[in-house]
Amino acid sequence: MKKLVFFLLFIWMLIPSVFADYQVDNATVNAQVAESGKAQVTATYQLTFHAAQEELRVPLPDGEISRVSAETYRYQVDKTDAGVDLVLSGSFSGTQTITVSYTVSGTASSSDGSTIWQAGLLSSRWASDVGGCSFQVNLPQPSQAGTDASGITAQVLSGYYGALSQEESAVDVSGTLVTGSVGQRMAYDSLTVQVILPDGYFRTRVSAIPMIHVTYLAVGMLGILLLLALYWHLRLRTPRQTVQPRLLTPG
Repeated sequence: MKKLVFFLLFIWMLIPSVFADYQVDNATVNAQVAESGKAQVTATYQLTFHAAQEELRVPLPDGEISRVSAETYRYQVDKTDAGVDLVLSGSFSGTQTITVSYTVSGTASSSDGSTIWQAGLLSSRWASDVGGCSFQVNLPQPSQAGTDASGITAQVLSGYYGALSQEESAVDVSGTLVTGSVGQRMAYDSLTVQVILPDGYFRTRVSAIPMIHVTYLAVGMLGILLLLALYWHLRLRTPRQTVQPRLLTPG
């Protein structure tokens, strides 16, 4: 029974790929990471179209994505519960290269005395197999003096299979540069690069005071000023004295 369920699931996942109007030959992802951990990503996809079309939906990896753009194409950003898609308008046929860029935030977290930085490489919403994915991550120098950057490690995570082996991902760490290359992936599989860094590697900005707290503080200070003014009026102010004419006796 379990084999039948898995077989039907495999067929269900395969059908959209078979009838897709294109195939993804390869993907290349370059991420430039800032001292805050935020990354500016440029992704290039080479696609081969089975038939001419005038619209292409490019699914972006999961994450806090903003400032999305595409070179030479008219586009609109479609944000749904499933994720962020870039809808391109133009003429698509044969083999074409699509380049998109975006900013991704919320990539760094702390765990067991280390900083974990990760970002999506490949979305799970591609309806076609992907021939391969290569990536490059440029990390900044450590924000704190004395932090050793020699202990950086990295791995690639698959949405289906978890952490990939070194043979599958070819991950290489050279100083603050992380590179790798993953072979063909089936449709609806995602890829994420995860980098393990020393604790405090990125510069953290002190959180701003929430606006509601600022409002409460201003109201409180105004109330204190009013109470002080009332106290001065009732207790400290010199009473007004009435001036009376002085009568002089004739001398």
